[in-house]
Amino acid sequence: MNPSRIIFIRGPIETLTFFSQQLAEALEEQGLETWFWDMKSPLDSRETFLSFRDLEHTVLLTFNFIGLNGESQFLCGTHTSLWEQYRIRTCCILVDHPMYYFRILNWEIISIIGIFITNDFQLPENRVFRSCTNR
Repeated sequence: MNPSRIIFIRGPIETLTFFSQQLAEALEEQGLETWFWDMKSPLDSRETFLSFRDLEHTVLLTFNFIGLNGESQFLCGTHTSLWEQYRIRTCCILVDHPMYYFRILNWEIISIIGIFITNDFQLPENRVFRSCTNR
């Protein structure tokens, strides 16, 4: 699958929003469409997201599990996220040490590509991730 649209999340942490904006600019220069979910306007963001076509060519690129941690604005029903409901491929970049995400890393997550920006972290042996990379 070659993505044509990358979704970022503009939200609670200014630095991560800045990283997202810089990545979005670079990806747009490469010809990809980018879009930001604004956590301060969840209803407008959901409406726009639901209007998209070609969701099979869409990827969510997020940092530190923002949008993947059960925030209500990303839920469909009780326990399913929008990303799961619409089968959005997800890439999560951890810029903080993974020890801060021990609870989440112990979930059995199979639909997330994880990128860890640290040299001294090993995943727990029994975790199921599609792809994890230490950088």
